Amino acid sequence: MLFGMSSELQEKWFAPFLSYFAQNPSLNPWAGYLASGGDFMSFPYGPAMLLWHLPVLLIKWTVGVFGVDLPMSILLRLSLFFADAGLLFLFIRFFNSIRYSLLFYWLSPLVLYAVYWHGQNDIIPVFLIASALYALKKNAIVPSAALTALAVSAKLSILLIYPILLLYIILNNRMRGSFPTFLGITLAIFLLVQGPYFPAEGFSRMVYQTPESRKLFLFSASFGNGREIYFIPILYLGALYALWRAGKFNFDLLMNASGVIFFLVVLLTPASPGWYLWALPFLVYHQVYSDFTGRLITLVFSGFLVAQWLVYQPGVIMLGSFQVSLKGIIPEFVYTSHAENLSATLIVGLGLVLAVRMVREGIFQNDYYRMSKTPLSLGLCADKDFLNEFIQKAVDSIFPGNATGILTESKYRTNSLYAESTGFQNLDFLTAVRDFDRMLSQNIAQGKSRWRGVLSKYLRMDLILVRGGKLSDSRFMRTKLDQNIALRIDSKGKSPKTLQKDFDEFVKSSKDMIFEFAAVNPKFPPTSASVRENSSLLKLRVFLRNCEYYNKLMQTLIGVCALKVDMAHFDDEMNLLLIIEGDVSGEDIQLAAGMLIQNLDDITGVDAVWRDNVQGLVQLFLITQLSNSRKKRNVIVNEKSA
Repeated sequence: MLFGMSSELQEKWFAPFLSYFAQNPSLNPWAGYLASGGDFMSFPYGPAMLLWHLPVLLIKWTVGVFGVDLPMSILLRLSLFFADAGLLFLFIRFFNSIRYSLLFYWLSPLVLYAVYWHGQNDIIPVFLIASALYALKKNAIVPSAALTALAVSAKLSILLIYPILLLYIILNNRMRGSFPTFLGITLAIFLLVQGPYFPAEGFSRMVYQTPESRKLFLFSASFGNGREIYFIPILYLGALYALWRAGKFNFDLLMNASGVIFFLVVLLTPASPGWYLWALPFLVYHQVYSDFTGRLITLVFSGFLVAQWLVYQPGVIMLGSFQVSLKGIIPEFVYTSHAENLSATLIVGLGLVLAVRMVREGIFQNDYYRMSKTPLSLGLCADKDFLNEFIQKAVDSIFPGNATGILTESKYRTNSLYAESTGFQNLDFLTAVRDFDRMLSQNIAQGKSRWRGVLSKYLRMDLILVRGGKLSDSRFMRTKLDQNIALRIDSKGKSPKTLQKDFDEFVKSSKDMIFEFAAVNPKFPPTSASVRENSSLLKLRVFLRNCEYYNKLMQTLIGVCALKVDMAHFDDEMNLLLIIEGDVSGEDIQLAAGMLIQNLDDITGVDAVWRDNVQGLVQLFLITQLSNSRKKRNVIVNEKSA
């Protein structure tokens, strides 16, 4: 398939342009090709696409020295194969699955037809933008920005995803600080590569003024007086606004939203086969994380689409001269306009079913999308002021600075927002807590105007840290906060009998977790200085409620962090008391967190700093318990919506 066939598209347009460039190297082959009488539709791609084909052109120049003239069609297919193989390797790394990558990408009828039968070059910019997305997932901002710019330079239509990437970075608290870097690098590289060609007439004629680009404006309606309304730009802007209103983004939402937008664009336009490759990475992503029904619908859609292409698109040239086409085999009535319209209607109908499923499964049922409407909340009670500083430092180190809000009892009492809402200037703390619950569940769009500013400020955050001395006495808080924790010091040492009593009191309390700092050596009791310095002379007692993952937790603390862990108490409801001793590095804490929490990057910041010793352990327990709370809350949301 790679060397034995060539498409009419390649023979008519792509190969002649590249052959001309091979024989007449220049910085602007587009202008020279047009001046020589070439077809203006031959190469509607930018400089980055030409750079991609440069290696195979070098092969042609090299073997030409020895009198060997390699057909450009073979070299062109070799260049496309490099992009195809690169995408396969990328998906294997992306999904950590050879089987899924082979099934949903490598053996996809869309790929086999569009790349090798029809001979489309669009697989190259698709590989570049997929690489950019992979780099973005790995928090590699600079490589991602550079690859995005090259993808847009290769195929201008890839520009459709650029605003979505910017929204993802802006609305993701953990990545927002990277926005200037990403924006600056993409613009700088794009202008560096493509900028010199802006005033070039030949380049503009072949790249910017192609008939293909006008397809985006064919879905329209007359507005009178010769004016028309273009629906694709309206739908695109509406989709961007809907994404903006989502409030928060994670990578899963980015992939699903991009897939839906690209897919709708190609469905609602008379798109060529190459356009469907734009949505290919997102279709593969959808299939990997979908169920059997979703995969079956995608397969049926792909099968019908390729069948339509085989019937109505040009054939393929085998072995340089033998043309293969279904015309003459298929009955003539299939080629009537009515039959073609019915076929297109079927494809659009199946595609819309798939798009609706992508929206429902990938966006509306996305856990992060649901939870983005309400931030996580953490109640905190510390018996010493320096413990408040300790926990604040631990939280700030792993959460982005602009993603954490702090609410205290004094803020409730003095905030005019709550005073106006209740009619009292001095609120008791229980009333304030109920206001806090109202704040989390309030629909801002339907709320009073004076509520909107303060509510939206906190609802955009990832975590709200609620501090107040009376939190520990309020059982009401236990039902409203994701985690209610306490920190305290054991300066005298406790006997096993005392620890049993503390455990019994913890089970009856409203706390979800208690951190107790004690001394490894009773001769050196914990002090404010040793806690602030995160001393290795401290040991940590952790009281945990409903710790369903305790087996994996114990294995991780012992096997990964090399700590001495004693499960002092455990009951039938999986409440437990752990006593932890030993030195542990921040790198091991981060590794342990990644093993205990799926999609850890959705919660922590890009530049998260994991601390050593007891402060790192506090970070680990906090993030693990908050993640577990999010999962439980998702279960409740799913049950209510069922």
